[in-house]
Amino acid sequence: MVMNTRCPQCGAAFKVQAEQLRLRGGLVRCGNCAAVFDGYACLTSADEPLPRRQPPAVLRNRADMLRHSAQREQDGLADDDDEGMALERAREPAMFLPDGAPPSSAEPFVWRTRRVEAAAAGANPQAADGEDSPVLARMPEDDRFAPRPADGIYPDRDPVAAPSPAFLDDDLLQRARLRRQLWGWACVLALLLAVGQGLLVYRTQLALAAPALRPALELLCQPLQCKVGYARRAERISIMSSSLQPPPAGVAGANESGRPDLILHVVLRNRYTQPQEWPALMLSLTDLSDTVVARRMLTAADYLPAGRQRGPLAAGEEVTLAVPLRTGGLSVNGYQIDKFFP
Repeated sequence: MVMNTRCPQCGAAFKVQAEQLRLRGGLVRCGNCAAVFDGYACLTSADEPLPRRQPPAVLRNRADMLRHSAQREQDGLADDDDEGMALERAREPAMFLPDGAPPSSAEPFVWRTRRVEAAAAGANPQAADGEDSPVLARMPEDDRFAPRPADGIYPDRDPVAAPSPAFLDDDLLQRARLRRQLWGWACVLALLLAVGQGLLVYRTQLALAAPALRPALELLCQPLQCKVGYARRAERISIMSSSLQPPPAGVAGANESGRPDLILHVVLRNRYTQPQEWPALMLSLTDLSDTVVARRMLTAADYLPAGRQRGPLAAGEEVTLAVPLRTGGLSVNGYQIDKFFP
């Protein structure tokens, strides 16, 4: 049964259960001013209009609900009625404001049974300070979601003054001008070295392509002890005639044993339009069966006089050569001769 009682101290009206009044001996603590009074002595008529409603006096969190459920399962069905009544009272509005009274900022409370208080004391020992002391259930506060002041943003080093513009710094301009001059001279020197290297490597090709440059190239080669070569076109050099004969009697070079030495007569002709290097001659001696019995390569130093070795074979020039040979006692019946550039 629900009855109405009013606090004699502040005039706040409440709805209370008759069973709750009976268990507490009629004592009620006001949720507005915390004054303890006799609920039976301050009962009011049920027909009396109640003041405007306040929010529920008790807010229970999920942990309290779970503790009540576990305690109710342990104590049995008889205790379930008491716990159900406590939960039902927690859901109902537990206090009202008197007519014309301003809203109060005081936190409401709830009376609990001993088993409920024991369960709460097991979770929080500081809450169980007496048998009939009320316990105020509220939502826990979490500091993790509390607003925090934003950290300031500061530079990690001291400010540095901006350098002056480059066009205002005379020293910087002078260094830049000197740097450009050095780079310019370095580029010119590198270009000259590249040109000189090209002239040195391709001196023969340049002399053949531009014969007027040959004196300058030869002058360039003198300190470097190099040589400006001539054309090497073996197909443009012809052997006009050749012969292999024994020397006349009494000529120097005759063999004392009576076996004569041979003299090779060769006529060379340059059919190229430019001077050429002196070719090498390959002489092969054969016997009666045309089998090669000896072979010798004759260079320009072997068949030219000392005065002709420095100069080239001029364009269109025809030269007759006489090369003495010593056979070493071989029986020679024929020969083969060819020219080439080694």
